[in-house]
Amino acid sequence: VLQVLTDMKCQVLCVTHFTLPPSTNSKHSGAMLAAGDGNGTVWVWSMRPPYELLTSLNGHADEIQSLCAYVDEGNYAIF
Repeated sequence: VLQVLTDMKCQVLCVTHFTLPPSTNSKHSGAMLAAGDGNGTVWVWSMRPPYELLTSLNGHADEIQSLCAYVDEGNYAIF
């Protein structure tokens, strides 16, 4: 995953991981990885094969210097 971000010319500054329980309503469950970059984008990846990019969150005014994930009954937030 980090190699893909590097290939995309992303300057990864921080990474966090979290797990969505299988009982969630989301089609995605299991281990997730979130990475923040120097351009203000957060990338969320599934850590189960095929390790797909689930979403990218844009709109931050500055670089992402730290991340924290919160999971509650299948919902998640990334701070």
